[in-house]
This record gives sequence, C-alpha cells and structure tokens, in this order.
Amino acid sequence: MSSLNDVLYPLAAIVVAAAFLWQVTRVITSQRDPGAIAMCVSFGCLAAVFTVSVPVVWVGVDRLLGVAQIAGLLAQSLVILFTAAQQAMLVLWSNPPARAWRTMRRRLAGVGVVLLIMAALFAVTPRGGDHSRDFAVHFAGIPTYAVYLIFYLTAFTVTKIDVIRMALRYAPLSGKVWLRRGLRLMAVGSALGLVYSAVRAADVIGPLLGADPRRWEFLAQVSTSMGAIIEVLGLTLVPRGGPQLSLAHDWWRQRRQYRRLRPLWFSLYQASPDIALEAPPSPLAERFILRDIRYLLTRRVIEIRDGALTLRGYRDPRVEAAALARASELGLKGEDLSAAVEAAALAAALRARDSDGEPVPSGQGTADAGKDTDMSLEIAWLVKVARAFAGDPVVAQARAGELMERLPETGNKAR
Repeated sequence: MSSLNDVLYPLAAIVVAAAFLWQVTRVITSQRDPGAIAMCVSFGCLAAVFTVSVPVVWVGVDRLLGVAQIAGLLAQSLVILFTAAQQAMLVLWSNPPARAWRTMRRRLAGVGVVLLIMAALFAVTPRGGDHSRDFAVHFAGIPTYAVYLIFYLTAFTVTKIDVIRMALRYAPLSGKVWLRRGLRLMAVGSALGLVYSAVRAADVIGPLLGADPRRWEFLAQVSTSMGAIIEVLGLTLVPRGGPQLSLAHDWWRQRRQYRRLRPLWFSLYQASPDIALEAPPSPLAERFILRDIRYLLTRRVIEIRDGALTLRGYRDPRVEAAALARASELGLKGEDLSAAVEAAALAAALRARDSDGEPVPSGQGTADAGKDTDMSLEIAWLVKVARAFAGDPVVAQARAGELMERLPETGNKAR
C-alpha cells in the first residue's frame, strides 16, 4: 500500500539533491569558506535522508546490508548529522573562526555520543518485517525503541531550536536583504521540523493512552518534507535568485512608469519639441521597448521638467488657487491633491500658450521644476501628476478654461 512517503520523499530528495549539486559546484569553483562547506554537507545529508526514506530504496538498503530496518537507523542518524551541519554553518558564519571551532568541537562531540547511544538501542530492539512506510509508528511501542526515539528527538529538537534561534539572530546582521529573507525562511522550515518532533513524541505517548499513531502520521511526512524544501529554498534560491527577482521587478516598475508618463510628456513635447533629444516612439512601439529602460525613464523625467520650465511664464497662480479649491471639494488630499493642482496648472498653461495668451507678469508664475530631489521620489511624483493630467476632472476643467469661472469676481479680473 502506497503512502505519502512514496510521493513527498522522492520530491524532497530531488529538490535537495539539486541544491546539493549546485552548492558543491559553488564550493569547488568559488566559495570555499567553512560555512559554505557546512551548508554543502547539510544538503548532502538531507538528500540522503529523503533518498533512503523512499520505501523502495529503504527495502533495498536493508537487503544490501542484510540488517532488518537498518535504513531507519541510517536515515535518522543522517537527520542528526544534517541538523548538526546546519548548526555548524550558522556558528561559522556568525562567530570568529577560533571561537566557532571551539563551539563546534563541543557540539560535534555531543552528536557523536547521541549517535552511539542510538546505535546501541537500535541493536537491542527486536525488528522484522517490512516497515518502510511506518517504521517509527510500528516500533514506537517497543520500550528500547521508545528510549531510542527519545534520544533522537531530544538531539533533533534541541539542535533545531538552536538553528532557529541563530538564523533569526544572524539574519538582521547579514547585511543583504535577500540573505535575511532566506535565513528567516530557513527558520520557518526548521519550525516545521519541530512539528515532526511533536508527532514522533506523540508516537511514543499515544499508544499508552490507547490512541493509534497512524492517525497523525501524515503530519510527520508533510512537515518534514515541506520543512526541508523550505529550508533549502531559503538557503539557495532566495539569496541567489532574490536579487534577480528584484532587478526584474525594478525593470517592470520602471517600464510601467515610463509609459504612464507619456500623456503628460507628449503634451509638453507637442508644445515644445526641442525638449526631446530624438523623435518620440509611437504608443505601439513603446509597448515593445525592452532595453535601456532606466535611461529612457530618466530622459523622460528630464524632458517633462524642461517642458514645464518652458511654461513657467504661462502659469497663473489664480488658476492654481481655483484648482486647489475644486480638488479639495472633490475630496483629494495630500500628494493626490498636490498632483491634481500641478497637473491642472500645466494644462491651463498649455492652453494659455496655445491660445497665444500673454505670459504672467514676472514673479507670478509658479513651478517647482528643476528642484533638486531624489530621482525615485521625483518619478513617483510625476507619475501621480501624469495620472491626474490624463483623467482628473479638475484638469479637464483647467484644459477647457472653466476653472477661472470658479474664482471670486474680485479675483477673476483681466491681467
């Protein structure tokens, strides 16, 4: 009868083995620090754990070595070595070398003692039959194996808690945002390992209370498989692939900002073609621009500001006051309010220029073009202005020359 072991364990074995081979390549070709080597060892042990735990492999190992259920001892011993290697990795990363090696010698000595005790208890435990899918559940009721399981779970749980503690403590000190996220993801995966410990402890206690451990065995299989995959992803894909995801996200965001600025930019370009270094692409061509997007976005921001400067003499503070009043009536606040007022002022200035209006007397035109600011903040601000310029009702009124009608009669006099 098949179980989750037949599906989850092969899947976990493939994922971890791939991570192991990738890490071996990195250690051989470039990264040879002790922490990276310890990570490599941990991945190798974990890949072996899941490989041995696949039922067909389990049976094959027993037959090859000629010892009933020896695969169980091998798999659980490899689990202890895996957690010890994880612990070593974090100790080596977060401590000076001399202190790290002193700490690891003590811990590795403890691991050796645990493995010897497990082997001795396993040797005196009666074994037999095919229990490749329910090894722990079947033997948990045998006193010697129950003691074996207590030693195993104690070592595993204590080490896992230490791994979680060190991962969370080291994460803020790592200096790289994606490495911090990877270490925290590793802590999440290790926490699922504690679920496995709880299930195995219940395997010992449950029969004493008349409960059948097989009822919750799936929790052990799911938690250990998913926890291991999450840990491996946290230490490999997240730190290495995360920066690439950030670059892809930045590219997509800049491309979207570039296109959103087009309505405002194109109106300014039509009024003053000299602001552009080259003829603008068509809206359709812009959809297929893939390269140099950062440069193109920067150019578009500069050209918008240059275009706004050409309109400085046509900006009327009375229009801005009317736009502010109207936008406030519509419930706009904060930057949305400021962006709507700025867009309305530009629309009214374009209208005045197109209708051969007289420039506003010196000192009355207002604009913050050319003001030094952070480029990312400038882009975000201009995107808000462009969005308002394209569809805000206040801007539509400014474009139609209707805002001046809203001014008090004393303020709506001819210049």
